[in-house]
This record gives sequence, C-alpha cells and structure tokens, in this order.
Amino acid sequence: MENKFLNSIQLSLNNHNLISDCYIAYHPQKADLVVWAELSADGINLFREKGRNAVIEQSKTYLLKQEGNLTIPELWYFIDKLPRDHQSHVDLVAFEETCTTEIVDPIWIKKEYQDEQLVLKGKVPIDLTFFKGHFAGFPLVPGVIELQWVNDQITECLGVQKTILRVDNLKFQKFLRPNDDIELHLTWQPENNRVIFQLKTDNEMCSSGRILFCDE
Repeated sequence: MENKFLNSIQLSLNNHNLISDCYIAYHPQKADLVVWAELSADGINLFREKGRNAVIEQSKTYLLKQEGNLTIPELWYFIDKLPRDHQSHVDLVAFEETCTTEIVDPIWIKKEYQDEQLVLKGKVPIDLTFFKGHFAGFPLVPGVIELQWVNDQITECLGVQKTILRVDNLKFQKFLRPNDDIELHLTWQPENNRVIFQLKTDNEMCSSGRILFCDE
C-alpha cells in the first residue's frame, strides 16, 4: 500500500511540465516525505526567474489537482539530472547525501592547464544552499561565495592554505545563477605572491581580481 502511494505521487509528478524525473521516499533521518526532482527546461527556467519556492508551490498545486487530498511532500530537493544506474535505480547514497548535506560548492567537471593558467570548468548546482536566502525570488550566487570558491581552488592548486592580505581590482560584472556553466581561470604569480582570477559564464565575466597573499 505504501509503495502504491509513493508510486502514484511519482507518476503524477513525472507528468508535470516542470519535472523530467523524480524519486519519492522518506527522509533517512526523519519521517518526512521527500521529493528529489530532476527539473525540466521549464522547471529550471522557473527556478532561475522566481526561485525554488515558486517551483515547489506550482508542483504542490499540480499534485493536489491530480491526486486529491493525499499527503503532499514537504521536503523538496532539485537537481539537473537524477543519478540512475543502467537499470534505472536511483543512487540511494546520493539521495541520502542530498537529504543530509548542504550544497555549498560548484560541481567541478574538468581541470586543465592553458597557457600557464589553471582552467576549471563546472556548473552551479540548481539547489545551492545560498539560493534559499539570497534573493529567494531571484536566486544568485553571493559575491562573497564566489570569492570563497576561488580561494578554495587556489588552496587545492597550491596544496597549502595561504592567508589573504587583500583583493585588488575586484570586479563583479554579471550575476551567477542556478545551473550556469562556469569557467574559472587562475594565474599564479609567485614573484608577486598573488593569483589573478577570472570567473566566467557563457564567456562573459562574472567576477575578477588579484588576490594578494601575506608573506610567510
């Protein structure tokens, strides 16, 4: 009976124009029902333009129309692609991590050197934790978080945590939004004890600057 109930919700949501695929289960640490949803292009656009609450409310309204007075899930998590194996089984470890771990970092996909620069390519997660409070109706990555991402990659590249003295010529030129593809360029100048960085999306500059480190 329980599986039939969960399957009914899942089938209904999979027919919703905002959702391409979803997995319905109970939270691993509490009794709340969870929707883990792969958003469609329409869903991603709505998330970007009006925020996660708009996606949740429209999905709940759709469920009520389709299923009547059933138990509507209260916990919703979003992703651009649900991890499934060749038998279409959802990765349950990834599901548990999604339910219990905040998403605070980009999804880094590729790292390579180009003309003495380290270039990292990745994507901004749709359900980045900071979107919940930073302009919830128009989610964007806070500038301070962009700088944290840059410093995290500098630390990984150099293999040591360096103390920042200051950031020179810091510019924020374009908003970084949910599901944006990103490209981070890092140029280490040891003679000046600094890193020049550029963070881009769609070949447009989001932020840039020169990070000067303390002498050690």
